[in-house]
Amino acid sequence: QVDEFQLPGAKASTMVEGIDVDAIIDGHRQWKVKLRDAIEKGDKVDAATLSRDDCCALGKWIYADGQRLSGRASFTALIGNHAHFHKVAGEVAQLINAGRNEEAEDALAPDTPFTNATSDVVMVLSAAKRLGFV
Repeated sequence: QVDEFQLPGAKASTMVEGIDVDAIIDGHRQWKVKLRDAIEKGDKVDAATLSRDDCCALGKWIYADGQRLSGRASFTALIGNHAHFHKVAGEVAQLINAGRNEEAEDALAPDTPFTNATSDVVMVLSAAKRLGFV
């Protein structure tokens, strides 16, 4: 939590192994906001793309330049956590698209697979921000 503290108006950029970790963390956290907005507005979500872990900036990096880190435990954990995040986020998107908004809202609540998956990705990236991928 402390790693993510920033003063208002401060634009931080922490590059680790060629990726902007702060931007990646923010992007994955923003999915909760995007999914809530879709529920409120009655919008559809591209669940097929969201379910894939190779379409976002982090996924593209993981399956390209990041492969040079494939022997590192924290990178392996990131792959698993990131894939799980996108699977769970895609499931929430499917609920939204099916009009099951109450279930989708419940799926975004604290201590659910979605919020836990988000935290797991953030945790690995925050550690990488401090220590690199080890």
